[in-house]
This record gives sequence, structure tokens and C-alpha cells, in this order.
Amino acid sequence: MNAMSKENELSGLSDAQLVQCYLDGNSRCFTEIVNRHHTHVHNLLHYKLHNPEWEKDAEQETFIVASLEIKNGHYHHTGHLGQYLNGIAFKQALIIIRKEHHYVHDSTALRSDEQKEEPEGEPLSLQAPEHDARTSIMREALRNLSPRHRMIICLRDIDELPFEVIAERINISEVNARVLYSRAKSHARQAMKKLSQRRVK
Repeated sequence: MNAMSKENELSGLSDAQLVQCYLDGNSRCFTEIVNRHHTHVHNLLHYKLHNPEWEKDAEQETFIVASLEIKNGHYHHTGHLGQYLNGIAFKQALIIIRKEHHYVHDSTALRSDEQKEEPEGEPLSLQAPEHDARTSIMREALRNLSPRHRMIICLRDIDELPFEVIAERINISEVNARVLYSRAKSHARQAMKKLSQRRVK
């Protein structure tokens, strides 16, 4: 079978089949995974970083991490390989952002449709101590979330993107983006509640 036939054969495999094929020792299958998913990974990184060198580094690191996690058995296919890769990419972008001090997402408080808006006035750091404590709890709660949940909260609450755009960025449907966001906010509120109770004690 020539090289072209092999490429056509791989392109016809599902993501789950490619993952298994790679686990079986065929490195060409992971190359096909990269070819299939690099566009939406790159688009997400470009949106977050706006720096060609950082984007290239983050994209390479994303697929290196994915390769290692698949090989080590840490990835279990559930039909959402694209979302899994975007979660890794988002985490790599945050690592670069923090390292370069470009734009720290965690410094912004979570927006909540159920919470009252904070009054305008002095910057948060100059407001009453309880506001500083609340923001600190929010930051810690964000760090405790899964990469996917942290990513969608950042895209929605910090970047203030509409669900239609978020869905396109992370390669899921708009309905699924809304569901994911709702679950992420629920987990965030639970984490904040536990952290608040722990600090009171």
C-alpha cells in the first residue's frame, strides 16, 4: 500500500480509532489527530495569546501533552477529543500568559447571573476587606476547576463572549456550550462555598 493510500485510510478512521491505533504503536495515527484538530486548537490559542511565537509554542506543547497522556493511559475517549485538546491548549495559554505577565485572567471576579452586580467606585483592591476576601476565594475556586470548566468561565465571564462565539472557539454546539457553562458555574459556586466555610473555621 503506497503512502497516499495509507493517508486516505487513516483519514477515514474515527477519533476513537485513531487514539487506539496510536496506542497500538502507529505514530502516523497521532499525526492524523494533529492534522484533524490543529485548526481549532490554533484558533483558540490565537484568540487567547495574539502572539505568533507564543501560539506556536503553546500548540506544540498542547499536542506533546496530549500524546503523553494518551500513551500513559490518562485519556479515555468519550467522543470529545476536540474538547479535550482545547482544554489542554487553554491551560498551556494560561501558563504562557502568567509567565509573560501579559494578561492575568484570574484577577477578574466571576460574573454570576444569580449574584448582584458590584457597585462602581474604587478599584477592587481599594474596596472593603470583605471584597478582597471574596475575590481571593473566587480566584482559588477557579484554580480548583477542571481546565474545561475554567476555560468556559473565562471565555464567558471574563472575555464576555456570547455563547455562539464560545461554541465556535472550543468546537462544540451552542447548546452544549450553555450546558457546560451552567455546570462550570455550579462547580465554581460549590467550590467557593467550601472555601468560605473553611476560612470561617
